[in-house]
Amino acid sequence: MPLTHLVFFIFKGISKSITVELESFFSSLGISGNKITKQAFSKSRMKLKPEAFVTLNDKFIEEIYKNKHRLYKGYRLLSVDGSKIQLPSGKEVESVFGKMGHNKKSLNTGTVITFYDPLNDKIVESKLYKYAKGERAGLLEGIKTIKSKGKQRKDIIIGDRGFYSLEVIYELMESGYDFILRYNGDKFIRETRGFYDSKEKDVEITIDLEKITKYNRISKFGQLKERVKDTQKQVRLVKVDIGEGKTEYLITSLTDKKEITRGDMKKLYGLRWQHEESFKLIKSTGELENISGRKEKTILQDFYAKVFMMNLFSEMAKQADSEVKKEKTKEKREKGKKAVENATKRRKEKGKKYKINRNVGYGIAITKLVRLFIDVDSDWEKIYYSIITEIKKYIIEVKPGRKNKRVFRPNCKYPANRRRAV
Repeated sequence: MPLTHLVFFIFKGISKSITVELESFFSSLGISGNKITKQAFSKSRMKLKPEAFVTLNDKFIEEIYKNKHRLYKGYRLLSVDGSKIQLPSGKEVESVFGKMGHNKKSLNTGTVITFYDPLNDKIVESKLYKYAKGERAGLLEGIKTIKSKGKQRKDIIIGDRGFYSLEVIYELMESGYDFILRYNGDKFIRETRGFYDSKEKDVEITIDLEKITKYNRISKFGQLKERVKDTQKQVRLVKVDIGEGKTEYLITSLTDKKEITRGDMKKLYGLRWQHEESFKLIKSTGELENISGRKEKTILQDFYAKVFMMNLFSEMAKQADSEVKKEKTKEKREKGKKAVENATKRRKEKGKKYKINRNVGYGIAITKLVRLFIDVDSDWEKIYYSIITEIKKYIIEVKPGRKNKRVFRPNCKYPANRRRAV
């Protein structure tokens, strides 16, 4: 199987029987008949390193940041999150990744750590680990990888309560990263407990490993002290009201209160929700857990290929959103020229915003993108914009600030609100 066909076949995603997918793939290329067996495909893919897909994604992200992109007061935002994904059954997969639980019904599972730029809707770094990998360890490994690849910028790492610790705080600051981490207000180190009980909402404190190691016998604090250059760190504690009488506690290295206000802190931490939505999209629409092989290499191939394709689609979606916004603005201007009797309707529609339906758009774009890559003689720009035109037909209304009570329902194998797109 030619290398280009192999790579883009994996990019497309293998959600059905491999034989059926191969037949459909070659038919879409205008090649009649099944030109390769599933055995030949499986043999070919074992020669392809998963790192090839990682490199492609790194190159793509590099190009994104060479062009105009969004920053927050000069900072790039990187939300970090961890998630568990189900992997294929089998002893070999279990020996590599491990499983969730210890009984016969336990499933093979992996831990995914992703660094996501919410302002530009891109997964900057991601890795599939063993199930036992902790979120903090994944974060520390991830920031070192970003730095070693030369991808570090003026970054703010944003993490939830699964990531805060003294080690994380010191390692981030020693590595040149700023951060905003949510922590348990009354269950951290002694230096933060006074803030929890006080009426203060924004204070600076000094953390000193020399003092901490004196009253704490945990050996890792002593080891951490040996690794860092400066044992004293200035950090900032912020209380953020999130409504319904609830308060979030944030710890940050951003000590300049004029540059990053308490209001900014609330807004920045709130952007983590986009990370949750992004991962839900790749997990459900991109079928991240629909793995086509039972070898470590094939599992990693599928994982990193889907990360790349989701990033590529997000760039198309961003461009489609921009065009939808322009078209809606033009429509409103034209309506404004009409008779006065339409004034009430115009007021109701004035604040409405729209974006493309990501689930539908991904399903439409994915197969056409693969054809676009392979057919090098085609008018690339024309086909690309034809895909943009197609996906922007399907739009949904944006409702900022919408809050609904979370309702837990029994798992449904085929949920009505998440129909397959590919």
